[in-house]
Amino acid sequence: MPDELVTEHSTGRLSVRHLGPHSSHFILSGHLEMSLTMAIIAEGERLSATGRAIAFHDWSGLKTYSSEARRLSTDWARAHRHNFALLSILVSSSIVAMGVNVANLALGGFIRATSDPEAFAKALREHRDP
Repeated sequence: MPDELVTEHSTGRLSVRHLGPHSSHFILSGHLEMSLTMAIIAEGERLSATGRAIAFHDWSGLKTYSSEARRLSTDWARAHRHNFALLSILVSSSIVAMGVNVANLALGGFIRATSDPEAFAKALREHRDP
């Protein structure tokens, strides 16, 4: 498996860095639409199969998202949350933060969302696979 996978769309970009067999770092920028969401879910499926996955999503470069992408990603997370030890999301856009907060309510507070890049980086360092 390559250390980094990149998916680009005309409106956005996703980079996935494998931190270890149980953890990945997703870096998303631009606009989240369905093809990028499907790439996130594909990596999520790989992580989910480990049974104790850790996912870090740096969405600080994400400005907007489609409602279909939000719905699909929330539904997928709800169905697979039992396989994740941690799902952390860094946001900077108020629109994206609002969507993450609404999704987090639907998921029962499962997501650790922050707008603090230093706190996100610290958690990322602390939760890398050995």
